[in-house]
Amino acid sequence: MPLSSRSDFFHYSTTLSYEKQPMISAVMKHFGFLILFVSKLASAAPSPLSWDEIRSIARERNASLSAAVKTVEASQKGVKAKFGEFLPKFSLNADQSHSTTEISSLKKTTTDLRLGATASWNLFNGFSSLSSWTKAKANAAESSANLDLTSASLRRDLRLAFFRIAVLQDKIRLLEKDLKRVQQNAKLVELKYNSGSEARWNLRTTKAEVARAESDLANSKVQLLAAREALASLLELEDLPDRPVSAPDPSALQIQKLETDSASHPQVLKDRYAAAAAREDIRLARSGYFPSLDLSLSRNFTDARPDGAAASKTNVNAIALAATWNLFNGSIDHFKLQQAGLLHEAAELSAARTIRKVTSTIRSREADLNNALAKLPANRAIREAAEEREKTVSEQYRSGLKSYLDWEQAESSLLNAEQLEINSINDVFNAFAELELAQ
Repeated sequence: MPLSSRSDFFHYSTTLSYEKQPMISAVMKHFGFLILFVSKLASAAPSPLSWDEIRSIARERNASLSAAVKTVEASQKGVKAKFGEFLPKFSLNADQSHSTTEISSLKKTTTDLRLGATASWNLFNGFSSLSSWTKAKANAAESSANLDLTSASLRRDLRLAFFRIAVLQDKIRLLEKDLKRVQQNAKLVELKYNSGSEARWNLRTTKAEVARAESDLANSKVQLLAAREALASLLELEDLPDRPVSAPDPSALQIQKLETDSASHPQVLKDRYAAAAAREDIRLARSGYFPSLDLSLSRNFTDARPDGAAASKTNVNAIALAATWNLFNGSIDHFKLQQAGLLHEAAELSAARTIRKVTSTIRSREADLNNALAKLPANRAIREAAEEREKTVSEQYRSGLKSYLDWEQAESSLLNAEQLEINSINDVFNAFAELELAQ
């Protein structure tokens, strides 16, 4: 009776007639309970560590990303602080003094109370307030672009670490299969050697192959531990959760046709915002050539109470319009303006160079990915051919039609082809991560 699933098997084993087949029924019943228990254990096993979970942990714990976020928040506060330069300033003052004057034998004590309020407003200072505010906005936009770059760089590093773990997991499964295969081969060659139909050096070669397979497997496990440590470091974790990572997104194995505008690239935007901030530095330097105009309104109240005399109260209201103009300050403003102009030109040139560099990098990374994808079908076909050859040569060896040397070469070719395919997939994943960063 064909069994389509474990539940079918359990149902079949528990519905056997215990009276007609007591031994079989009892064994199958207990075996069915064992299958059910194993299936429950399998269902209770932890799920693989997914890419979405990795991203979530990184957003919460990565120090570089958190620092970039704090920088953006701080720069936004700076914009609000610069906006305060457009608003009037208001201050209050109050003081009380007690003085004693002694002339010859006469003493005079006076108590004075002073209250005042002053409001001032800068009407014009060579547009420096506007330039400061505009520069603060450019700095905030630059920090936002830098956050995007930090996020993209972290994403690339996480991708590479995640892909490496996934590839090493596949490689370990391959090497475990290879180890099992060479162990079986060694047993077969030993049987043939004991029967006198195989050379001694072939027996020693198979034992060496077993040692090689064990060494390769142990080395790959060490590499996997190192890769998990690298991913844990990126996530700011002491140890990575004791779970394998899930298989990477299959979309990484497809040719990417993403249209990317270099002008909107975060690195380009960062350099352009830096150039915009440098342009405001020119205006700030030029403001030194203009006068400063301030309007102020003040009100002061004084209450003087001398001993033995009548108290006096004074109210003073004043409105003042003050203009200051620095006619010469040792050419400081002149050289500051020249310096700001040169720095702005340098920033503009850097932004133009970044556009060309970003465009070139994207094209190069696209070519790398397409090249890696183009190699993948060929390497897969090589692996499939090697599997067919190994299967055929193995059967011929067991039938005495092929020598051990032929069989060993077929086994070696298959292992090389399997590792070549895994390395090819790894190259695709790495190229995908680099293209994602470039874009």
